[in-house]
Amino acid sequence: MSLVGPQLEQCAPMARSGHRHCLTSLVMRYGVWVALLLIGACASDDPALLGDGGQVVETSAGTGSVALTEPTPPDAAPPETSAGGGSVALTEPTPPDAAPPETAPAEAPDGGRDAGNRAPSSAQAPSTTGPLSADRPESESPAHSGSAPDCAGQRAKWPAAPSSGTTPPAEPWNGPAVFDLERPVNDTTRAVELVPQPGTGRLFVVGRDGIISEARDGGLVEPAFLDIEAEVLSQADADDEDSAPPPGAGVESLSSEQGLLSLAFHPDHEANGLLYTFHTRFGDGASVVTEWRIRSGGDIDMGSARTVIVFEQDQAEPTHKGGQLRFGPDGYLYIAVGDGGASGDLYCHGRNRHTPLGAIARIDPMPSPTGPYTIPADNPYADGASGHPALWASGLRNPWRFTIDGDLLIIADVGWNDREEINSARLNTDAGIDYGWSAFEGEVCIRADYCDEPGAPPAVRYSHDEGAAVIGGHVYRGSAIPELAGRYLYADFTGGWLRSVTFGPDGRAAEHTDWTAQLSEPELLQGVYGFGVDAAGEVYVVTGWGQRAYKLVPAG
Repeated sequence: MSLVGPQLEQCAPMARSGHRHCLTSLVMRYGVWVALLLIGACASDDPALLGDGGQVVETSAGTGSVALTEPTPPDAAPPETSAGGGSVALTEPTPPDAAPPETAPAEAPDGGRDAGNRAPSSAQAPSTTGPLSADRPESESPAHSGSAPDCAGQRAKWPAAPSSGTTPPAEPWNGPAVFDLERPVNDTTRAVELVPQPGTGRLFVVGRDGIISEARDGGLVEPAFLDIEAEVLSQADADDEDSAPPPGAGVESLSSEQGLLSLAFHPDHEANGLLYTFHTRFGDGASVVTEWRIRSGGDIDMGSARTVIVFEQDQAEPTHKGGQLRFGPDGYLYIAVGDGGASGDLYCHGRNRHTPLGAIARIDPMPSPTGPYTIPADNPYADGASGHPALWASGLRNPWRFTIDGDLLIIADVGWNDREEINSARLNTDAGIDYGWSAFEGEVCIRADYCDEPGAPPAVRYSHDEGAAVIGGHVYRGSAIPELAGRYLYADFTGGWLRSVTFGPDGRAAEHTDWTAQLSEPELLQGVYGFGVDAAGEVYVVTGWGQRAYKLVPAG
């Protein structure tokens, strides 16, 4: 029963934003009294998702960010989008008539998220100090000349999709136990992933609280490798009322999906010392990718911080951030960005190719003549005419974790009411692929106007009878557990299981295995939050809502 408190803490915000199946999971495990507690938690903080609907405001090309405005009233014409000076100015699309907004109270308690989540004006914004505020770029990206039509106009023509097929069931491993869980690192508070530094053997634990620490000899090395806690908006702020932004200054009610969410080392890191982080910014919750440089002694030069890109948007919920960073074999940086919150994609970001939300973005993080990063020439919408220049794949809800194995991109996309998805794509051939959200959830059409449009079906899908939020891992490339070779490992936040899948040449699931029963302590898989991998390719799983990290080791 010791897990009830943390699970309530993490499940309540998911229930508020559409994961009502969390309630079922808790009832099954802990009884009706837990359900009653959760109902109370949800009812006490139910956000006004749309509030007054917002007003159309004139946008100007921002400096270092994608500027989004409140949604236009349904009877208003879409605002024109101007581009120039190497910047991007976008407006929120109008919620479609076919998908009316969910009913919400006129006023949320204590001011509610409706007021707290709006990006502050320059007059409201709190002063920002620290390394990340010292180098804000003057321009954000190459010009984006495309319009941003509302959802009703987003009847996109998707690229050819893999054959639909069905997901093979996850069959329990029927042989002797081949691996178990060993805890090599203690006290991994709020961890989301473990990342190896190329060429050194060092392994770093990334924490949502803004702290990255080296794991060594069963503990975390002090001082921290990187500490940007003062710059980061995370669940830690929700736990401490004194650290929350003042009213009107930004996001006041926070979820466990915010914070410092990922770390990626540049492919030429051993030569140039560069690395990149993704975090949600304190004050307004904007998503920021930052470049850092390591000194010759192995520590980070805090003065080297350079803001590469800022995804700045108004949101109905402080959720669906995505946040994973990975470099591909092409040397470009792939960035997972969620749809910006609200359970049913009320602003239709998932169907709008002219926003980088609900997508995988792809950039060269090196500066261009016009901005702090460069758009690869072979991006599917590089000219900005028919989509956002940084967009590589779209139609995603919350790609919390993804990985790249050779030319195979594997995305675990957290679902809404019915399905969880694992999507795949070949980097060499599938640029511009659309996974269907928010027209489809798995194979289920949820927007009637889009049911006749072909989308790329998930490689793996499962219902909420089996879990609540898919957590993607890695393809096993280690040597200690040969039975796992080439298998992609994944779990579920509430599922309490660990599975693997292999992929055929067509990107479809081939062999699907459930490894839970062969573990000596399967209960350790409660609250899986992320995965990790070390320099040898051995895999780690972060469980206990980020409190513990376990290494997969040979059984016995």
